[in-house]
Formats: sequence, C-alpha cells, structure tokens
Amino acid sequence: MIRRLAAVLLIVSALIFPFKVAFAEDNFQEGLRHYFRGELQQAEESFKQAVENKPESVRYFFFLANTYYRQERYSEAEKAYQRVLELDATYTPARKRLADLYIQNKAWKKAARQYEKLLEEEKQNFEYRLNLGITSFHTGDLGKAREHLLRARELQPGSARVHFYLGRIALEKNEYLSAITRLQRAIELNPSEGRYYFYRGLARFHNEDYLSQNESDWLSASDFRRALEMGEDSTRSRFMLANSYLNRGLYSLREDNLERGIDQLRSAVEEYQKVLAGDWQASNAYHNMGVAYLGIGNLDLARRAVEEAISEEPTVAFFHDTLGEIYFRQGKFKQALEAWNLVLELEPEYGNNPFSDLLELRPLEKRLREARVRR
Repeated sequence: MIRRLAAVLLIVSALIFPFKVAFAEDNFQEGLRHYFRGELQQAEESFKQAVENKPESVRYFFFLANTYYRQERYSEAEKAYQRVLELDATYTPARKRLADLYIQNKAWKKAARQYEKLLEEEKQNFEYRLNLGITSFHTGDLGKAREHLLRARELQPGSARVHFYLGRIALEKNEYLSAITRLQRAIELNPSEGRYYFYRGLARFHNEDYLSQNESDWLSASDFRRALEMGEDSTRSRFMLANSYLNRGLYSLREDNLERGIDQLRSAVEEYQKVLAGDWQASNAYHNMGVAYLGIGNLDLARRAVEEAISEEPTVAFFHDTLGEIYFRQGKFKQALEAWNLVLELEPEYGNNPFSDLLELRPLEKRLREARVRR
C-alpha cells in the first residue's frame, strides 16, 4: 500500500512540475512588467512567486535582489545576490551588483573581495581595476591602491577619477605638490566635480600656500569657495575656507600688512559663524574664530569664543593655551596661569599651539614664567 501511494505521489509530482515551471515564467514576466514601470512592491511579489515555483533559477533570484536593492533594502538584497552566486558563482551581473551595494554602503573590504574575484575573470577591465584601487584606498592600503590605480590609468589615461584618487593618496602621504598636480589633472578632465576642488584646496592649504609673499599664489581659499559653489559638503568646505582666511590673515599681520590682514580675519569670522549656524557644537570652529578675534584685537569676543570651544571639548590642551594667551594680553595674569597650568595637566609634554608661528607665541614655559612674575 505504501509503495503504491509513493508511486502515485511521484506521478502527481511529475505532472505538476511542468505547470509550476510555466507558472514561474508567467510570474517572472509579470514581475518584469512591474519592475520596469517602477512598481517595485508588485514586482517583488511576482518575483517571489517565480522563485517559489522555480527556486533554482538564477535569473529569478537576480531580479528579486535588484528589486530589494532599488527599494534600499540592502540586507535583503545582499542575501539574494549571495544566493544567486551560490547557484552560479560565474554569474558576473550579480557579483557586480553586490560589489556596488557594498561600495554604496561603504563596506570597503567586502567590496574589494568582490572586485578581486571579478578581476580574476577579466584582468583588463578598467572599472574593476579602478574600484579595487578605490576600495583599497578606503581600507588604508595605500600601496595596493596606488598599484591598481596606476594600472587603471594605463587602461584609461583620461579618467578624472583615477587622477583624483592618486591625488588623494599623495595627500594622505603628505606629498602635497604631487597631490596638487594630480588633482589639477582631475579638474582639467572633469571641471564639474566639487570634491576635486575641495581636495586640491586641502593640498594647497597643507602646502602652506597662505605663507606666500605673493597674494596671487594663495589659492586654497578660491578652491574652497569653488567647492562651496558646487555644493560640496558645505560645512567642511566652509570650515576650511575660514581656516584659509584665518591663516592668511595672521600671516598678513605678521608681515605688517595690517589692513589686508584685518579684512581677511573678518572674512574668517564670517565663515566660522556660518559653520556654527549649521553645527553649534563645532569646537574647532569656536576656537579658530577666537584666534581670528585675537588677531583682530577684540579680546573679549576672542575669550568668549574659546570658552565655548572649551565647554564643548574641555580636554583639548591647546584650547586652554589660547585662552591663557588671551588672558595674558588682557593683563589677567592669574587667569592666564590657571589656563596654562591646565595645559600641562592635560599634556605634561605639551609642544606648541597650532598657531604659534603665526601668532608669534613664545614657548609655553617662557610665557608661564613671565605670567608668574607679572602676577
């Protein structure tokens, strides 16, 4: 009896199977119609039915994964793409989409593994080589990133993105002149990318262009302004624009160009205020605005700004150093001593204030001695 029942079930199953396959294809075609109309929920339901009726279909699973991806349901999309690759490890479209998903979510190591596998299949593919260079950069492997990017440049010399990331590698390695050259080339190839201007400005700023005797050589500020005009990360770009004005203003004062220096410091204050309007907890913006006021000679506003910085981050030693300098210039030597003693409590081996040269500050030990005498 049991054998007879098993045989019947086998026959029934054999009869049903072709219908399930046919239903699966109908479901899939219906899913495609919804998918390309942007009706993603309906497409998802149809693709799920197709997968249920034919679970070994790579194509059905792939489009189900794409539907999750377009709905930004990345965890489900990742699992579905992985299922596709379990069914067929050579299905390149799924591996590319999975790598893109990882890049979009900044899962750089996972993305790198996918691009390494893709490169095994197609060693001369420019996009794979470029993206492996980019993912290696973001995981901190600058040597590997540079190697892949140089090979990508051989495949496509006119790629702005290749030169951009080569510039960023040079910037990370403090090779500022090389970074400027690379980023300049990226801008020549694609002048519509705001981030290219931001990073060229950063390279110029770190190369201390604000210390040039010729005003025309001070170019970091114009790069940051251009980045802002193009909508590139407004808070970061504005903060660096303010820093460029600040450093140039202090340099101008040091070179006895008082009128220009004061104007540049006022521009710095305006930009820091805009930064703080968007992020009122930006302690470095408060501190640097205080330094700008210090350069202008408005010691009360300088003190208030630096005190705000300290209230946000009370353990930053050079904030207290700047506050001590403000008190000292106000003739409040006791308060200056208290501030400078806090510096040494926080950092017994304290070096220099970041603005020591531009503010012409003597070593802290000498300032402490004078404050004790004058107290």
